[in-house]
Amino acid sequence: MSSPSRRRSPTRSAAVTTHGDPTVLSPPVATDPAATVAWSDTTPDVEVNAGLSDMVGQESGERLQMEFTGETGFVVVQPYEEP
Repeated sequence: MSSPSRRRSPTRSAAVTTHGDPTVLSPPVATDPAATVAWSDTTPDVEVNAGLSDMVGQESGERLQMEFTGETGFVVVQPYEEP
């Protein structure tokens, strides 16, 4: 009696460096593009935050946001941006 063959799906690896210890988040989440390092099984939408304070020169510094939605995947962010 022969055993059934098993088909394995390939796995992939990547090496990532960050400033500080990275944090892994699950969607739904919005992140700063400069702090976002990697993501898998989710796709970001880029949102522009243009509030009244931005128009009068009191910018918060977080003008762009990457918004990850859905129920699967993960997002890796670093704790601070490179100066």
